Formats: sequence, C-alpha cells, structure tokens
Amino acid sequence: MDFDILMKIAKWLVMVIGLSGLGVGMLSFFKPEKSIRFYQILMQQINWRVEPIHWERELRNTKRLGGFTVFLSFAIIWALLMGCASVDEPWGYRSAKVSGVADKLLRRGSRDPLFGFISDEKLNVVKQYGIPDFLAKNTLLDTSRGIVLEEWIYIQKRKRFLWTVKEGQLNGEENLSALDLAAFEGYVQPQMNREQIKIAKGKPDSIQYHAQEYGASEKWIYRRYSSDDVYYFDQNGLLMMQRSEKNDAAGDGLSRDLGSVFRE
Repeated sequence: MDFDILMKIAKWLVMVIGLSGLGVGMLSFFKPEKSIRFYQILMQQINWRVEPIHWERELRNTKRLGGFTVFLSFAIIWALLMGCASVDEPWGYRSAKVSGVADKLLRRGSRDPLFGFISDEKLNVVKQYGIPDFLAKNTLLDTSRGIVLEEWIYIQKRKRFLWTVKEGQLNGEENLSALDLAAFEGYVQPQMNREQIKIAKGKPDSIQYHAQEYGASEKWIYRRYSSDDVYYFDQNGLLMMQRSEKNDAAGDGLSRDLGSVFRE
C-alpha cells in the first residue's frame, strides 16, 4: 500500500481516538455519575460487577480524570490540524497536504486560504498531479513584469509551478534539479547554492562575509546542541562543510567529505 495512504489512514485513526477521548472526557468531567454508570454497564457485558468503595471520592476522581482526558484529546486534535504530526517542512515552505480531502474542497473561482485563487489551470494541475507537497510561505516578485507569484512544489513529480497571485494563471513550469530535490528532502550536496542550503538546513545562526579558509568567500554557521555546523561558499556555491564538536578541546572538529550525499 502507498505510504501516503497509510499516513492518511493513521492520521484519521488518531483523529477518531482524539474525538472519542474528547467525548468521554467531557462526559466524565460534566456528568461523572453517568460516566461511572456507563463504565459499570460495559463491565457487566464481560461478567464483572464494579462498585466504588467511596462514591464521593470516585466522583471527584472521575471528574479529574475527565478534565485530563479533555486536555490530552485537545492536544492530539490540535497537533493534527496544525500539521505537527507531519514530516519536517523545508525552510521557507509549508506542507500542502494538511488534509486528505483538500483536493475535494477546492472550488473553481474561490479563494482558498492555503492554495490561493482556484483557477481552471490550478484545478487541471491538481487533477493531473494531485495536491502539491509544499507551498512557498512567501510570494515571489517578478520585478521585470511587476507581477507577484506563488510557488507549488511536487517532489515525486520533480515539478515547480509558478502562479500569478490574483488570477491564479500559470506563469511558469520547471523541472526540479537533482540539487533542488536533495534540498527539499533535507540533504546537502556539493555545489548547492545558498537558497538550496537554506531549504535543507534552515536559516543560519550567523554569516561571515570576509575572506575565509580554503578559498571560501562566505561562511555560514549553524549552532546545534553538541556541535557547530559550518558551511563554506565560493562563487560557484557550496565548497565544503565542517562540523566542530563543542566538547572537542582542540577545536578542530570533524570535516566531512561532501563527495557523497549525507543527511543530518
């Protein structure tokens, strides 16, 4: 079975669990006596009789447990709706597959908060390729023509679509390069440009623009918990990457050969 389908099924199951927990929690919090009676009826079906030792204490405990269940269920539902349970998003982009039925909710001529103005051309692309994997968080300005564009990314199809914001007209269709795909999947490769490194690793914590070691003209530093990841650029793009372990007394750290793909 397709991995995306399995993920959708899993998310729906978790959503059902969250909604069920919310209902049970609210019943236990607002009507603890009915919740206890309901539990007793369920236990009778498997030939057990359940009776509290102290009714007043049991009512208090049921009410507290109901409040905790409501809180936990809200957290599960919020995480799913906000996309917290999805895969990591590349820097500057957001996941478009926040709903398994998003393609059924798009209406011709409407303005969707996530997908913008829904034109016939957009619907044709969705029909052919499905919902895009990622949408650019910020619009792009084409200064030569004075138009504002929005970007759709399809990883599996290796496609990038550019749309005019107001009319939703197709302004450009490009094939993603191998370096683009690596960046969107969180990998770093030699000769990546600065934007591709940002997509893969996020925005650097600091940048040094003066002349650097190894013939580099620019140095990006990513501060992590146990190490500092440093990227050196020349005029052609990424030159090399160096990791400096924070607990390394010598301070030299570990230099990685970028001849092969690696992922953090």
